[in-house]
Amino acid sequence: MLYQYTQTQLSLFEGIYYVVVPKDHPLRQMLELCDFSKIYDELKDKYCPDNGAGAISPVLLFKYLILKAMYHLSDVDVVERSKYDMSFKMFLGYRPEDEVIHPSTLSKFRTQRLKDVNILDLLLNESVNIAKANGIIKDEVDTIIDSMHIGARHNQKTPEMIIAELARNVRRSVYNSGDAEKWKKRFPAKADKKGLDALIQYCYQLIDIIKNDESLKFQAKVHENLNLLAEVLAEAEQPETEEHTYLTPMDPDASIGYKSAYNPFYGYKDHYLLTLNRIIIAAVFTAGHINDGGQLPLLVKKAQNNGLSIHSVIGDMAYASKQNLEFTDAEGIKLVGKLNPVISAAMLNQERDGFTYNKDARRFICPRGRMSEKGTESASKNNDSRRRSYRFDASGCVGCPLDGKCHKPGTKSRVYTVVIPSELNQKQQAFQESDEFKELMNHRYKIEAKNSELKYRYGLNKAESTRLIAMSLQGATAMFVANMKRIMTLIAQKEK
Repeated sequence: MLYQYTQTQLSLFEGIYYVVVPKDHPLRQMLELCDFSKIYDELKDKYCPDNGAGAISPVLLFKYLILKAMYHLSDVDVVERSKYDMSFKMFLGYRPEDEVIHPSTLSKFRTQRLKDVNILDLLLNESVNIAKANGIIKDEVDTIIDSMHIGARHNQKTPEMIIAELARNVRRSVYNSGDAEKWKKRFPAKADKKGLDALIQYCYQLIDIIKNDESLKFQAKVHENLNLLAEVLAEAEQPETEEHTYLTPMDPDASIGYKSAYNPFYGYKDHYLLTLNRIIIAAVFTAGHINDGGQLPLLVKKAQNNGLSIHSVIGDMAYASKQNLEFTDAEGIKLVGKLNPVISAAMLNQERDGFTYNKDARRFICPRGRMSEKGTESASKNNDSRRRSYRFDASGCVGCPLDGKCHKPGTKSRVYTVVIPSELNQKQQAFQESDEFKELMNHRYKIEAKNSELKYRYGLNKAESTRLIAMSLQGATAMFVANMKRIMTLIAQKEK
């Protein structure tokens, strides 16, 4: 049974919050700016309205997820801190004397209540509305578009490798606390190469030794690593289900993408639109091999659904394709992106046969994710256009469902050729030479700084779990926190 969520209940000790939590504290400011009742409205259908025991409020649990993103804490540590941190208790809606939830409740909430819920768009819409209400962004905006690489949670590691690495982190943090030789003698013999069951048994022995030692009771780093290991061990004892997170040896939704021709990564991509004053207004998460340019129409539509009119979109060469030029022209949007003739020609064939161009590697990717060799260019007979050919080694196609379909059976290679007409992009080329184009392009550096902020301040350099739905949830909370902190900074600047 689900009850309506209310903020702080009456308490004799309620005044403590207004003494120890200053007015300019980020969590107190966020409470004043945000309407979290929308979370309740979005999730209430996931609960039975009139049967069963009273459920913990989804708003309370979602606020815990925001705190996790904001302070980069594990489930155990964010709940532990909410016991004594008055800013946390005030934000969560607890009374000072209230007991807090059990950490396992957060895992159940993520896996059972947030399925099929578009939290990403909901949170970005809320932050955009707050920014508009405070005069930070207008109804018509200039935007910057880019994608960001996010590593998968396990980098194709086996469960044994995952647990062994976490156990190693625990040992190192204990050694760093002092008298490493003493601890090496006390710890049991390592079981990294004796199988999963033996490794799990070793980890439980390790945990017992550390928890029963008084000298490590106040070593925060040791207990942070210990909590992470304990979470993974608890999951290892659960039956195999789709909700498994840490111990999935290979993420079924992640894929291999390319940062450059010789620098692949395994994971996801975050595609998003950013205003010139650095507010994220639309985002979508995809597998790592997905083409960047094809996400522009979707992101523009998401921003328009948030009540914004897009004046211009600033991006790199990946976004200056024929389809995007036609889309932005039809929408009355200025596409500020330098032309790459290979990309423009490649996008003509993308919907026909599934081959896509990777701007970073400067090569083509086949529908199954394999990369071509370096392209060779030649002139057409009439000299009005050029051709560029990319060769795929057919020996790597063995076992592929498309083997024999995208190339002739028995051939040793498959050549993919694109034609680059010189007149396709004349209008865009003229716009590239204008002062307006150059002035807008000078703002593109801002999204590179935002990429760094999201990666290293809010943890989007690596997925915390497996599957695309979990990646979207992690990104949603991180982007919402980034937006709110930026909005609070801009409000403070206006008030000076």
